Amino acid sequence: MSWSPPFSPCPPSAFTLAERRQKGEATRWVYRLVGAPKSCTYKVVVLEKVARPEARIAWNAYSFTSMKAYRADSNDQLSCYLVKLD
Repeated sequence: MSWSPPFSPCPPSAFTLAERRQKGEATRWVYRLVGAPKSCTYKVVVLEKVARPEARIAWNAYSFTSMKAYRADSNDQLSCYLVKLD
């Protein structure tokens, strides 16, 4: 998996699934990059999908500096979403 924001690119790295959680219509997968270089600031990547067919935004992606930051729902995160185009 790779996560490549322009200011802190992470080359393709091995990863582990740290958590999978279902809450209502949303499913969240939390991945931890393994062996990523120090230049990779955001080593925890979260993918979240909302299962509503009518939703324009169904997928969100977040990244955190660590599992500790993720668990604390830290503001030290990077996020983006995918928009469904008609």
